Amino acid sequence: MVPSTAATPRLVFSGFLFKLFVAAGHLAMHPSDRLGNERLGFLQAVSANFS
Repeated sequence: MVPSTAATPRLVFSGFLFKLFVAAGHLAMHPSDRLGNERLGFLQAVSANFS
């Protein structure tokens, strides 16, 4: 079954959001990680661009 062109971007975007939530959860478990804090700032900037 081939997904419709209308559903495909939604699936890609939901998959992207899922990755962001997984990354955010990982960062929440390691708040003292300097690289993690940099990635958290990047995620916040990306989410601000989408909102």
